[in-house]
This record gives sequence, C-alpha cells and structure tokens, in this order.
Amino acid sequence: MKRLANRTQEIAQFRRMVLNQCAERIFLIEAPSGCGKTSLLLQFEAECPKGVKSAWVDLKAAQTGAPYVFSRIRKKLGIDQFPRFDQAVQGFLSSNIEISGNEIQGQDNQIQVILNVADDNISNMRLLALREAFFRDLAALPHSVLLILDTFNAAPAPLANWIGGEFLAEVADTPNLFAVVAGQRVPKPNGEWIRCHYHCYLDNILEVEAWWNYAQTAGLPFNRDEVGIAIRILKGQPSEIVKAFQALAREARS
Repeated sequence: MKRLANRTQEIAQFRRMVLNQCAERIFLIEAPSGCGKTSLLLQFEAECPKGVKSAWVDLKAAQTGAPYVFSRIRKKLGIDQFPRFDQAVQGFLSSNIEISGNEIQGQDNQIQVILNVADDNISNMRLLALREAFFRDLAALPHSVLLILDTFNAAPAPLANWIGGEFLAEVADTPNLFAVVAGQRVPKPNGEWIRCHYHCYLDNILEVEAWWNYAQTAGLPFNRDEVGIAIRILKGQPSEIVKAFQALAREARS
C-alpha cells in the first residue's frame, strides 16, 4: 500500500493500467470519508481512452447482492451484449425451478428467484454458472471495459466476499477487463489476483503547492498564503477544503 500526498501518482498509475502499460488491472482505493474518493473515481472515468467503456456500481445499493451487480453492469454496457448470460437465466427458469408465488419483473428479480433456494450448494452452483456466462459475454465484447465498484465497505458481507474472491478472480482472467474497487475498506488480495492489483490509500492532502495549483486551475481568487492557512486549519481534508474554497469564492464575487 502506498500513502500519497496528492492524486498525481494515482491518476498516472490508472492511465498506465487502462493503456495496458503495466501488469496491474485491478486498482484498490482505500480512503476515509472526505478524502476525495468519489472525485478521483470521476477523474478516472474522464481519463478512460475512447476504446474503454465504463460501468459504475454503487455497492451500498446492492442489498440483493450479485443480482444487483449483474443488472447494473448489463444496463450500463447494453443488455443486448449479454446473450450467454440471458441464455443461462432462461435455462434455469425453464427447468424445474419452483417460481410459483413469485412475481417476476425484470431479470434482476429472475436471478433472485434462481439463487433463492434453501440448499446453499445448489445456489452456489447456479451463481457459478451465471458468473461464468456473464464473464464470457464481457470477454467477447469488442472493446475494453472498466468496472468501478464503489463503497465496497457498505456491501453486504456475502457480496463483499464474492467480489473479493470469484468476481475479481474472473477480472484477472479476462484480458479486456479492468476493475477499480473503492471504499473505506477494500478487498484483501488473494492468490488468484494478487499479482495484478495496485493498492493505494488516500491521505489528506497537506501539500500547499498541490492546493495552490488547484486554486489557480479553478480560477479561485486566493493567494498562496491564504491557501496555506486553509490547509492548516482544515488539516488537509479535501472535501472540507473544496467546500471552504467554494464558499469563499462565492462570497468574494458577491
């Protein structure tokens, strides 16, 4: 893990990753609240080359687990791009799966019906089949894909274990895929993907030069001494500094 004073190195590492200039294809971002994680993820999306399409999943909303992740990625990339996955879902639904009493509306609900069985072994086997079909479809896409999994710390425990295990192992085995996983905590690397990951920790930004450059780029009416005072008072916390700068700029214009 690397502690970095500003975001220059993270952005440079991300660019190398999506341009296939390094071995890493899984990027872990660990950050306390208020350290600019979301802003960095947005910057990552903006830095993607034209040949890379992105799909962002907020894991705090994924209370249904894997079905939500499948659904969000498919919607972002185009549901017609997943014929093998659709075939696997329909294959289960047309078999002897008991679905009476369930109102099936949308494929994410269908997947919940398929996986919602009392026998964990059967549920795991079905999830395995769906996962393999899903990643075969991703591998067949004519472009690279960046998967952004945000707020990992808020994911339900079974989903967090699945992402840190089978899901990222599939990413490691699929050459046209990249993944960024971010949160106040992130998955612990395992042997299946440890050799292709990069892990950084976002600290508060205490460098006056970094914030001075930010203020100049944003057209904010502050001198270097004023920037330095703000950093010391707010202890380098990005979210608080940005809010303070914006408020002061509005006051200066009024």
